Amino acid sequence: MKFKYLSILILSVLAVIAIPIEGRADYHDSLQYNTDTIEVILAKDTMKRIGLVKRVIRYFSETNKKSTKKFDISFIGGPNYSSDTKLGIGIVAAGLYRTSPDTLTSLSNISLFSNIAVSGYYSLGIRGNTFFNEDRWRIDYLAKFISFPTDTWGFGYKENDIEANKSSYLRIQTLVKADVMYRIFKNTYVGTSVRFDFIKGSKYKSERYDLITKAARGYSLGAVLVYDSRDFIPNPYKGSFVKLTQDNFTTFTGKPFFRTSLIANKYLQLAKNTIIAFDLYTEFNYGATPWQMYSQLGGSYRMRGYYEGRYNDNNMVEMQMELRQKIYNRHGIAVWVGAGNIYGDCN
Repeated sequence: MKFKYLSILILSVLAVIAIPIEGRADYHDSLQYNTDTIEVILAKDTMKRIGLVKRVIRYFSETNKKSTKKFDISFIGGPNYSSDTKLGIGIVAAGLYRTSPDTLTSLSNISLFSNIAVSGYYSLGIRGNTFFNEDRWRIDYLAKFISFPTDTWGFGYKENDIEANKSSYLRIQTLVKADVMYRIFKNTYVGTSVRFDFIKGSKYKSERYDLITKAARGYSLGAVLVYDSRDFIPNPYKGSFVKLTQDNFTTFTGKPFFRTSLIANKYLQLAKNTIIAFDLYTEFNYGATPWQMYSQLGGSYRMRGYYEGRYNDNNMVEMQMELRQKIYNRHGIAVWVGAGNIYGDCN
């Protein structure tokens, strides 16, 4: 990705988070309620003296205040670094809202996210959880597009462990999925899962990969069972989340393939600003699974530190424990420990 695009994005972030929303409100209040000309001039001078850093600090201070708006939206952006994507910058717009005026319906949430890195990586997506009719109905959804200059070491653990198999390539991925669920017991939902995957590999540097199938599509209609007692979905302090999903994929041109996945999370509040979180994730693929949709160890959510895609196979089990400590407002620190295994008989 060209550096000029990164520069434009950085400037855009600063422009968004530096808008003096509260300052403008104070200024308009001065015009409306203060007839003294000197007071108006002082208000204008105060606005001129507020620098970029103070505007950013003010923005983050105000966004931590509770809001009574029907749709509460906030923005956050900042730099990030990983061994996969290198130095990058991300922007997130997050919103909270209710689909019903009653308080028996939980807050719904939506997030628009994007990231761009100097390696050429970029992504754009939307995710959320929407509740209806006193939480009787629920829709969880995710849609994202990723362009990722990355590496592959082949297919299956045995090939992955051979450094000579390494080849750089460009991975293009589109994912759209939604779970439509109905509550059958307290905190327990059952429903239908629909999903579309498109993954394509191109620009391989090694001739070893000239003959492989470069792209794969999968359309799935499956089932999902969820138990969710988290107190606040975007940032839980306590509760449990268990999700069992059965995906049944078809390509309409080839043989079907299947995936069974399980997520089991537990959150405990040790102190006012201290949380410990446990996560178990398993994924099992069977049938004529295309290599592009093998389970992959690593990434930004689990087994962080492992190069995403270095190890891939039909089956995967991951566990991790994370300690989160809030320091001040949005700022905090987290430490974690994890273990994972990838295995199978991919062909």
